[in-house]
Amino acid sequence: MELSKIDIDGIPADECELPTLMEARKLIDAALRNEAKAHLADLDRQKAELEALLNGAPEPVKRAPAEPKYRDPATGNTWCGRGKRPGWMNGGDIEQYRITA
Repeated sequence: MELSKIDIDGIPADECELPTLMEARKLIDAALRNEAKAHLADLDRQKAELEALLNGAPEPVKRAPAEPKYRDPATGNTWCGRGKRPGWMNGGDIEQYRITA
């Protein structure tokens, strides 16, 4: 922003005396501090609301690690059957990869 576009008491800022500019800066700094404090207070309020929501939420259920059910004969990689089917199971009968006891 150009200094000439800012008015201080109706006078363009680039035409103001140094003491007037310094006083304007003090006022602007104070206004910025107040605005920042207001934003921080709002963020604190939002944080408290979110924490209250989270504290009332149940803990997610954690499943135990699953034993592998399938093995790639070429690499020895295993898959338990959960999640996306691995690339080494490229079609065909899934039973050909089953680990037998």
